[in-house]
Amino acid sequence: MAPEKLNSQQRARLNRSIQAGLDLAATSLKMMLGGEIHIGVVTSSARPDGVSVRLGMSGALEGGLYIDLPENMAVKIVKTLSAGREISLLDDIARSSLMELGNVLASVFVGYFDQYPGLRTLPSPPDLSLVPLDIPVFAGLFHAELCWTKSSERAEVLIGLERSALDILLAG
Repeated sequence: MAPEKLNSQQRARLNRSIQAGLDLAATSLKMMLGGEIHIGVVTSSARPDGVSVRLGMSGALEGGLYIDLPENMAVKIVKTLSAGREISLLDDIARSSLMELGNVLASVFVGYFDQYPGLRTLPSPPDLSLVPLDIPVFAGLFHAELCWTKSSERAEVLIGLERSALDILLAG
């Protein structure tokens, strides 16, 4: 079921499911980073240049989760997580911090669906790239903006779902 073949009611239902998982993830990131965090589904947005974190999803909901962070926002996140120490996005602590951000977001997001029988999904270990990553073709691709009050920039979160995952969410 390709996204363009979804009717508005189906798309709205999927958006509500995705948003519920993102709301939980935003709460966890708020505890991790401080400030206010909002992650909201949007119709589409431009991917910022900077740092990309990619995680696969396997289990009931096959797909992938991508976080594209503007470089300045990535630096602020790393400084927050490393108690203000000066960093370079190339050093191990910075890379580890950004991958941990991806782990938390993805783990809490897929954990939301664990409350439903048969929807056990696990994220893969994160990959980090300092150049934009190509997004594979998914049956459904959902765009969300990540806003953090400690940064004037916005990150993009992309959630790609395979057809089987769309079918499961629409049936539930």
